[in-house]
Amino acid sequence: MTLRIDTAGSRLATAMAKDATTFSVETACGPAWTTNRADMGFGIVIGDDLAEIMTVTGISGTSSMQTFTVVRAVWGEPRPYDAAAPVRLAQPAVLHIPDWRAR
Repeated sequence: MTLRIDTAGSRLATAMAKDATTFSVETACGPAWTTNRADMGFGIVIGDDLAEIMTVTGISGTSSMQTFTVVRAVWGEPRPYDAAAPVRLAQPAVLHIPDWRAR
């Protein structure tokens, strides 16, 4: 299993149609998304709910504006999304940091 760290702030650059499989993502905070082909195949969600999970098959661009290519509706139903909708990993890594005060 590969652990992936979620973005600190990515969003759709423009509105996304229900049948779109390529779209632009702007990362306003943190590093750009990976473009390494070996890293592809991870899931993302767009918006504030889990209505649809997509599988990323490619990302191009190394600046804050990148183009994603995806397989839609791996889980859920395809739907349109508004510009500026958040883009994030479907299953980000979770790091447990013990409470040092509990000793």
